[in-house]
Amino acid sequence: GRVQSNGKYGFVNTAGKMAIEAKYDKASDFSDGLAAVSSENKWHYIDKTGTIKFSVEGTHAYDFSDGLARVQKSASAFVFYDKTGKVVLSPSYPVVMDFHDGLARFQQNKKWGFIDKTGKISIAAAKIFRCFLEHQRFRSLFARRNRGT
Repeated sequence: GRVQSNGKYGFVNTAGKMAIEAKYDKASDFSDGLAAVSSENKWHYIDKTGTIKFSVEGTHAYDFSDGLARVQKSASAFVFYDKTGKVVLSPSYPVVMDFHDGLARFQQNKKWGFIDKTGKISIAAAKIFRCFLEHQRFRSLFARRNRGT
């Protein structure tokens, strides 16, 4: 897991021994086999050996979720990377959250909606309560479809 030592972050293995030196200014936990780390204001995704798999430009790099990592380019610009380091989506919304179950929540004109992994609006921006109910209904239908019912 992630540990902090002398103001820097590193990682220990399951035996509690230091696996990756504590040399990063910021670090996330591992997700999908990669962790976002920052050193000297540069963000990278590393594997469990500490090898940099790819670097990204932005103000913050987030965990992988549903196979994609969200990177904040500026106060109101986000992009999504796949595990190879390729930008796969650059939505044009001022706020975009991580993907879960194939959808990411976005904000537009103080309303929330959901986009799919192609950037297509799956659930149009609406009041948050209605949007939440639609997402829950979608998840329920999706789960039933996958179970064959």
